[in-house]
Amino acid sequence: MTHATDAGLRRPPLRVGVLLGSTRQPRWVHALLAAIEASPFSTIALVVVHEPSRPDGRGRWEGDIGEWLARVARRRRHWLYALYRRVDEALFRLRPDPFELASIEPMVPCCPVLRVASCETEQGDLLPPDAIDAILHHELDVALQFGRRLRGRALLTARYGIWSCEAGGAGARHRDTTGFWEMMEGRPVTAATLRQLRPEPHEDRVIALSFTRTDKRSASGNQFYCYQRGAALVVRTLRDVYEHGPEALATIPSPPPDPAALPGATGARAAPTNAEMLVSIARKGRCAVRSRLERAGSFAQWFIAYRFDDAAGPPRDAPPFVGDGFRPIVPPSDRFWADPFPVTWGDRHVIFVEQYMYQERKAHIAALELGRDGAWTAPVPVLERPYHLSYPFVFQWRDAYFMCPEARESGAVELYRATSFPYEWTREAILLSNVRAVDPTLIESDGRWWMFANIGEEGVSDPSCWDDELHLFHAPGPLGPWTPHRRNPVKADLRSSRPAGRLFRLHGQLYRPAQNCTERYGSAITINRIVRMDLDDYAEVAVSEIPPRWAAGLLRTHTINAVPGLTVIDGQRMQRKHIRMQ
Repeated sequence: MTHATDAGLRRPPLRVGVLLGSTRQPRWVHALLAAIEASPFSTIALVVVHEPSRPDGRGRWEGDIGEWLARVARRRRHWLYALYRRVDEALFRLRPDPFELASIEPMVPCCPVLRVASCETEQGDLLPPDAIDAILHHELDVALQFGRRLRGRALLTARYGIWSCEAGGAGARHRDTTGFWEMMEGRPVTAATLRQLRPEPHEDRVIALSFTRTDKRSASGNQFYCYQRGAALVVRTLRDVYEHGPEALATIPSPPPDPAALPGATGARAAPTNAEMLVSIARKGRCAVRSRLERAGSFAQWFIAYRFDDAAGPPRDAPPFVGDGFRPIVPPSDRFWADPFPVTWGDRHVIFVEQYMYQERKAHIAALELGRDGAWTAPVPVLERPYHLSYPFVFQWRDAYFMCPEARESGAVELYRATSFPYEWTREAILLSNVRAVDPTLIESDGRWWMFANIGEEGVSDPSCWDDELHLFHAPGPLGPWTPHRRNPVKADLRSSRPAGRLFRLHGQLYRPAQNCTERYGSAITINRIVRMDLDDYAEVAVSEIPPRWAAGLLRTHTINAVPGLTVIDGQRMQRKHIRMQ
């Protein structure tokens, strides 16, 4: 299997080794290995099965009895956790079961399998010298470790190192607490990490990182989402290393100073004792009751707000934004208004919004006119389709107005042109097809057009899959053709990926508003400063945040836009049923 590089050369794919404690592995591992083998940049060259032997010389029966007694003691200390996992898996059953164990040997029939008796120690397993020499003979580029950690010379058997997902022991279905503590303690995000192993565990290097929203209902679901994200990180990092060599690992953003403090870095954390489970269950129960009481007789409603600014240009005091002086425009109780995009039209302002009708369970694009005195007209529908529309990204190009709304349900990114601005629009082009993209956001920079949009990882069932993976496309003009960025997804972070409005420039710097979706979709707005945006790479850093505190009683805020003299924003708060919010 070969792959053509940009230089026109052809070279073999990366040789990947797989280090396992057993050939019986969960189905999610099967899916990862299949993706590696199917890619044009990697192939599985060796499977190493290392089963630990006892270094203390105990007899088989003596050791088995000791292990049996230890298992009995563990079960007594953690029986409530084991019961919870069984109930959780029954209530939130995943089909097909990603944790079902099956042999991987039929998947790699032509791949050599090396079986090794390793030496078990407290710090990890040691491989015998002859086994290490045999692995070196296969000239691996990367080795993926599943199960027990290796140490010693075994960590030097692959050109780009031994990699491990932050997923605990593969196959330890009931003992693996990955994702459990984040769910039970109510942490807003769970992190999947890919680590390059070093001789000392505290020296391990995080080479890829992805944040996703914690599934607060099910530990099994949250664990599976973590594994899915980790598997996706493996494939993407292999692609980057194939294309860029060791430099790809050097360009990955650094994690927080203490990698062990990362959310989701709980693979080594012990299962909860019975007492800890009782405390956790009581805490979760209190939260559930409080949430139900708060929502009884109320519903959450989005509305928009505006602020006239004295100075022209981007939003006042940006960054950071100071959320004061906004005046609300509140919809009737049968709908909500969100995603405001303002346009200056003569001496007036037109604000395009998503107008969602509760009874229809579908939204269309509407427009309202706003005068300098604050008087506004009722929104008028301007674009309706058989499917849901939102995020009316409006821009001007060559003396014409264009709109690129979110049309995820259509499976395309559509572009519309105003035939009679602002109330009549016709479809001009399909910019991307066979893609479920959210919040497409365009900008022209350095003579090239760029499109930001969030796209969920294929096959990922996480309900937040559209919130954390930012994709970038480029084209010579807004009509295309649009080319995916070679590093897609260019960002995988629930806290600052999904677009939240137009990009803007301030003091020569380019900034991108994004949604912080940690607690829930659209919890807050993060302002990112773009550090690099070219055909080879993309990088940005978060510089400030707009929390939902610019008005009383806010729950969320997730879109902000500006034109000279006017800033618009949206927010959500609870409203008593059948009563208009004042």
